[in-house]
Amino acid sequence: MESCAHPDHPASTDAMAGPIRHAGPNHPGHGSPHSCPTHLMAALHDHPIGIRQERPHLWWEDPILDGCGWQKAYEIRLAENGQTVASTGWVESDSSTAVAWPFAPLAPLEHRTWQVRVQMTNECTAITRCSAWSAPQTIVRGSESADLWQKALPLWSPSGTPITARHPGPAHSGDGRLTLTLPVSCPPVTLLARAADDGNDGYAWTIDLQAGTLTASRKMNGVLTPLAKAALPHTQSRTQSEARPHSDESGVEAHSAQRASGTPSDARTLTFWVDCHGSTASVGVDGAVVLRQKDVQGAGDSWGVQAGGREARICSARLEGADGRLLTDVDSADSTRPLPWFARRESGMMVVPAGSAGMFGEPGAGDYWALLRRVVDLPEGTISSALVFASAADPVGARQYVYRLLVNGRQAGTGPARDARGPVYETHDVTNLVHPGRTVLAALCWAQAGGSFRALMRVTYTDGRTLTFGTDGSWSARSGGAWRPWTGDLNNGVHYYVAPREDLDARREPVGWDSDPNWDAEAVRRAGFRPAKVVGDVDLIPAPHADKSTPLSCVSRRPAVVRRIGSSRWLVDAGIESAYAVCLHIDGIGDIDDISDSGDAFGLEGVRLRLHMGEQVENTDNGSVRFETLSCMRFEDVWTLREGAQTLRHWGCRKRDRGSSGSRV
Repeated sequence: MESCAHPDHPASTDAMAGPIRHAGPNHPGHGSPHSCPTHLMAALHDHPIGIRQERPHLWWEDPILDGCGWQKAYEIRLAENGQTVASTGWVESDSSTAVAWPFAPLAPLEHRTWQVRVQMTNECTAITRCSAWSAPQTIVRGSESADLWQKALPLWSPSGTPITARHPGPAHSGDGRLTLTLPVSCPPVTLLARAADDGNDGYAWTIDLQAGTLTASRKMNGVLTPLAKAALPHTQSRTQSEARPHSDESGVEAHSAQRASGTPSDARTLTFWVDCHGSTASVGVDGAVVLRQKDVQGAGDSWGVQAGGREARICSARLEGADGRLLTDVDSADSTRPLPWFARRESGMMVVPAGSAGMFGEPGAGDYWALLRRVVDLPEGTISSALVFASAADPVGARQYVYRLLVNGRQAGTGPARDARGPVYETHDVTNLVHPGRTVLAALCWAQAGGSFRALMRVTYTDGRTLTFGTDGSWSARSGGAWRPWTGDLNNGVHYYVAPREDLDARREPVGWDSDPNWDAEAVRRAGFRPAKVVGDVDLIPAPHADKSTPLSCVSRRPAVVRRIGSSRWLVDAGIESAYAVCLHIDGIGDIDDISDSGDAFGLEGVRLRLHMGEQVENTDNGSVRFETLSCMRFEDVWTLREGAQTLRHWGCRKRDRGSSGSRV
């Protein structure tokens, strides 16, 4: 399992078994953990890479030496390329927390290591012992200069669906009319208007045909707050003049809604519409106005639909702009017309899955993946440091990160974090992952809005040479395609957290895309890669600033328990409290024996693994896991295997375990 944890969180300070082994507080290398200071921190970061402070304060934990447990003095030294460049000498002090930076200010992008040793004393016996030097900790100050990012263009897949603020995302029109035709048997469905592109904020009107009501609500962070409710027209014929309006304090004028004259009582469909003009929104059925709402100041100009606890079936949908221009025209019975990405066609109906929401006008099939790669040729010499500065947009929807950075196929980091002040970049130390020769830089990215990825790699040699490689025209990219098809998100009734299900098909993976430096142009083309698309003007995009917090790190851990619970079923217990992703290594058919109940031998090609991931084991006998959580999330993925050895892993985090927890395969 891969634990997606914050390095400063106690859960992430256990032994790291991942591909990146930071020289840091938990890996004393110059003496045993009991003979030297441990748990070094700078600026309250135990991996101070890309920190903002030029004079960071320092922390460490003292050892106990032969009964000597009181610090008498300390010495700190600073090194570059393994050579000491400054030292404090012995300083008589018992301080080991928030110790002031004793050297010249750190320059931006300066790569240094620091160590500390201490003298410990026993006040009763007056015996003093000197510790060994701590393991060196790398420290790098980030840069706030916009010039740093002039060599890094924002890139994305040329064949995916890059959603930006205005184009070519959801159909935008502040004023207009959305019309839905529903069968009378349709479960509750919600119309969205004046909404943000992700559908989490705006105005909503919920149609409940069984209860005969229309409810107006304000939607904020995916939560509906009711404003007013009105009765829907009765089945018997009434004239429109019979409606009697009334108002409430919310500014919503409700009408006693009756069916317009001439509408048959046995009609099988009803046509609902919402009309926004200026600060007023009117909602009606057929020819009758049901609600009129004033002071409608929404969060955006998008329109959409949301299903409730049961899937919604829609006969047709039509969206017109204020000028009468047709923005969306969906006829569910016409198989030649495309459906919105969030719906499917079934029995002549457009079906919106239970708990799902989507915005009309959004193109494509929801392919928001981008696979980006570049091969750099590093000249011969001794590399003293290699840093990657990376930023991406937009981390807001998924509430986690956009990219997984890989160097020569090995995990290098994730990012960026969300920040209210604007885009941020993360700094990743990849010194241990690079070597002279051809090196593959790759990023697996997902974003439902504003997709872009920017990165700079800065390589420094011991002889003083410095090379910088940015995201530019030499990068290639492709979409997720059939390897990572869109099968919906993790939501099951809520829409605050938007992240994709990851139903992987390993047969369609472009194997080697993140690790093979020897692909020629033809191999790149066959794998579906094309020149990466520049998705913004670098001169107009705000330069990202260094992340104030330590970025998320991906820590590889073996599960605490792997238990077979039946034919072709296993229970995997992480045994820790953490948000984790699953990484599955398969060497061959021997890893999944007895996968066929009949006992017939066959290969792995096309074998499907269903992963249920949850925070709690429901039944210890059959190993069932609560993968549909109380917070209305559904953590279920299906992985399809290819023949031979393979590694499958999640892009995103899946569950935050609490106590007894696990995944069932």
